[in-house]
Parts: sequence; structure tokens; C-alpha cells
Amino acid sequence: ADKEPVHSQASLSWHKLERDEWYPLTELVAADTLLQAVNNPREGVWSMADSQTILTNHRGRSRLEIPSPIEGSYGLRFLYRVATPVELSVHLPITDQQSVLFTLGAAGGRLHGIQLIDGQALDSPGNVTAIENREIALSRTKLLPVEIHVNLLPPDRQSIKQRQMTGGQHWTYIFVKIAGKPLWNVNAATASLSSPVGMSTSPRSIGFSTFADVAIGNIHVRRRE
Repeated sequence: ADKEPVHSQASLSWHKLERDEWYPLTELVAADTLLQAVNNPREGVWSMADSQTILTNHRGRSRLEIPSPIEGSYGLRFLYRVATPVELSVHLPITDQQSVLFTLGAAGGRLHGIQLIDGQALDSPGNVTAIENREIALSRTKLLPVEIHVNLLPPDRQSIKQRQMTGGQHWTYIFVKIAGKPLWNVNAATASLSSPVGMSTSPRSIGFSTFADVAIGNIHVRRRE
């Protein structure tokens, strides 16, 4: 198959995207920007297998941060393969100053949810986002499709109950599908969501972190508003 051309500059800007259409992240992030992010990760060692696939086989935590033009509500989808049943965490931008960490496959592959909500860690009984799902097989041989939707509701689009809970701030709804099947969702005041100390990302960056050998490919984003 012919290789896709590599552009030194992004060919599209966020606000020019058609709503609810999927676009390769490589059309919004310049090739040299992506390569710089891979060559200079927050933690670990990452590499590009090709123009669409990112790899890490570092022992210990590996954390990658990719600058993105995302604003407002959006969708993120990608394929990933994991060598061992160890978690993959996805850093999701929420606001200009805030990101949230969704983890897939914690506790040996069975636990999924937000790493920190209302100060409660994923493995804490007080974390209302944590779910157990042993049916999700983290594949060692094939790329597994993951789809994440992040919807932000401003105060004027919230219910009375939501406005009371947010105090006039944003409300966040996150929905996750694995291999086309609904896995998990959370409705929460945006201010209640956060990343653990030392695990936050730069504003508007998409990130991945793991302790496993992981391949992540075919990253796409979708503008929702």
C-alpha cells in the first residue's frame, strides 16, 4: 500500500472540521510536532512504527503527551494492543487548565474508570466511576478499537439539579466503547474530575501512559460542537 504523505504542518484547524466527522490526528497535529512529542516523552521511551502507530516497550511507567487543538466537546478513537494485562491510561483534556485520566484495565485488566473523582482514587470504594468488566480482553495479538466521547455542558444547557451541583460551572459526560460495545460512562461536575499528582498533562494535550509494552495506532478525533 502507498504510504501517506508526511506534512511538516497540520493541514486542518479544529474549528474548520465538520462536526461529528472523524479526522486523523495527523491532519491536525504537524508531523514534526508529533515526532518531537514521541522523541521527548514525559516518561519512558516511545517510538513511531509508522506515520500512524506509536510504540513503547519501556520497563516502568511510560507517559506520552501529544499537543492537540481540541476545544469543547469531542470524540477520540484509536486502536491499541497490549503485551501484558496491564493498564492503559488515556489523558483527556477537559478545559484549558484541566485534564482527566481514564484508565482501562487496571487491577490485572478487570477495572476501568476515572483515576480521580472527588479526591477518590480508582481502587477506592468511594470512586463512583470504577467498574469491573472481565469480558474485555486486552489483546496481545491484535489491535483493539477504543472510542471515547467527552461532552461538556455549560450552565445554560444543564438541568436545575446539574446547575446546583456545578455551582454555575461545566458539567462533563464521558462515554467509552470498546470494540464497538458500550463499556462505561460517567456524568459528573467537571470540577470533581482531576488527575493524580504527577500525572497531569499540559492543557489541551492528548496523552497515554502505561507500564506495559503497548502499540497505539490510527488515532482519530471528532469535533462535537
